[in-house]
Amino acid sequence: MFVDEIKLSVSSGAGGPGSVSFNNLNSKTKPSGGSGGDGGSVILQVNKELPDLSHIMSNSSLKAENGGPGNKNFQNGTSGENLILEVPKGTQVFIDNEMYADLHDNNSSYELITGSKGGRGNYELISKRNPNPQICEQGIKRKSLDVKLSYSLYSDISIIGLPNAGKSTLIQKLTNSKAKIGDYEFTTTSPNIGVLNNSESLITICDLPGLLEGASEGVGMGRRVLKHLRNTKFIIYLIDPIND
Repeated sequence: MFVDEIKLSVSSGAGGPGSVSFNNLNSKTKPSGGSGGDGGSVILQVNKELPDLSHIMSNSSLKAENGGPGNKNFQNGTSGENLILEVPKGTQVFIDNEMYADLHDNNSSYELITGSKGGRGNYELISKRNPNPQICEQGIKRKSLDVKLSYSLYSDISIIGLPNAGKSTLIQKLTNSKAKIGDYEFTTTSPNIGVLNNSESLITICDLPGLLEGASEGVGMGRRVLKHLRNTKFIIYLIDPIND
């Protein structure tokens, strides 16, 4: 099933807690508690081989790894692993209905949330006023964010028109695609992609679901269809000469 929009709740990793410990050096007690590791970040990374967003479950909650705790003998905690979400080229990132990123290059990446900072151990808290601190920091809690990912297809040619205008028939004749054909409106409910080999190059052709009057205002499948024209080179508007 073709998926071009998903909503996610993502969280950074929490910072690890610092440590309180002391070493006896030359009969003097010295703070030696290590600091906690930073939490992992949440990063989007383009994978040009992905056809859509169907590999990520919509409405899921995803978390990066927490940072590790600090230890005695100046040992700092390990950093949490980043959570890397692969997305197809052409993915846009929306937060509160505002676009924050447009991943349109093969190697594009975008950091959704930076990992939370680890807490300092008592060694890092040494100061002139307090040369032997007996406290540490706990590390910063996770940060969470609700995002929407919206994917727009890349194609050389996109075919649009009213429902049942013959778009699927045309792409089937041109490319031998398996586009569904029927004598009723909205036979195509998701984009069909076909490839035309003209002996010199490969041309990708996209058959989009039918449009209704007022599509740009969201009527029918309106905006969900029109967004796929963003990354196309040519548009064919197909008209059925038989029907009014």
